Amino acid sequence: MVMVYKSPLFDTMPVIKNSCDAYTVLSELIDYDLVDFKEYFWVLLITKSNQVLGFSQIGMGDTASVVVNIKEIFQLALKTNA
Repeated sequence: MVMVYKSPLFDTMPVIKNSCDAYTVLSELIDYDLVDFKEYFWVLLITKSNQVLGFSQIGMGDTASVVVNIKEIFQLALKTNA
């Protein structure tokens, strides 16, 4: 899988204060037609002040699991200065 970074599609950079905020941001990205058939691994890239820099789908699996390479997550975080 090719790792792709997408900068935010938002007018302003949302701030993540808790898990509910993360859910709200990610719910705008999720394809609800596929969510019951596959597992996904998403990364939200944030600043030190918890503003969203961007997001990336790191992995997509089957109905039971998804395999993730931790190196890809660190590479993406370093690339975006998250």
